[in-house]
Amino acid sequence: TFADDRLKKIYAVAAAGRLVAAAGQGGRVAVFCGRAGAAPLASFKAHGGWVGGCGFIGADKLLTAGNDGLVRLWDCASSQNGTLTKVAEAQHARGIWRLACRGATAATCAKDGCVVVWSASPTLLNEVRRLEVSDEGSVRSVALTEQVVAAAADDGRVTGWDLRSGARAWSIEAHADGAQSCAFKPSDAAFVLTAGADRACKLWDLRSSSKPVRAFDQHHRTDARRRAMHHPAWLSATAFAVGGEGSERLAFYDATSGALTASLALGADATAVARVDAATVAVATEACDGVALHAVA
Repeated sequence: TFADDRLKKIYAVAAAGRLVAAAGQGGRVAVFCGRAGAAPLASFKAHGGWVGGCGFIGADKLLTAGNDGLVRLWDCASSQNGTLTKVAEAQHARGIWRLACRGATAATCAKDGCVVVWSASPTLLNEVRRLEVSDEGSVRSVALTEQVVAAAADDGRVTGWDLRSGARAWSIEAHADGAQSCAFKPSDAAFVLTAGADRACKLWDLRSSSKPVRAFDQHHRTDARRRAMHHPAWLSATAFAVGGEGSERLAFYDATSGALTASLALGADATAVARVDAATVAVATEACDGVALHAVA
């Protein structure tokens, strides 16, 4: 486990090479490097509200986004007194729920119903495009391919937008009670995995999206009160992991067959999940003050 007692609740986890980042309550961010159990490389207050998203730009830059509406780029190779050096900052406009990174491109989604696409350089964050996705509430999650940004919104739709033109490319009526997560299948952007307030995860083929290819619903305890957003994380082109409401477990699914292949006891509900490498997944829970690394089941 990568432990930091200043992390009271973690909402986002990201990994790149030997670096693992965690972000969450109170604007706190921690970055760990090397073996589990080592002290954090940095641990600091990065935002003026909770931090809903973090991701790596290249090998040594960390992007964070918070409820204060700010997007900040940090240099993991430079720190002072446990605080990473901030190299760039930009404003989304309202509180940011999540972010996604792909190469030097990032996207944030927020309470204003908009998605903002950013281009990152070593010292700058440039706004490339601002998309008005929903006028009925927040956009809760974003995902990126080379050509498209996907957005999951409170109105239940998951939509795809062309990065060059800004035009809407496709739309799915994904979740009746609100869409909360979206993630493209690795190596095949024709498929997108979604999760919603209806507690289901669904796999969609964008070439024929009238109904999902698969639905996955064995990761929640059936009598649990709905409280949190659970974001599935792809582990490979055929498998993903997701936490569940009241289950205190991490579920592993085969996306091709729809089968629940394994279930890992955590002792508390998962709050964030991220792929580290082909054999390892990073998990934060409600009871943990850090990030635990687990073997992929």
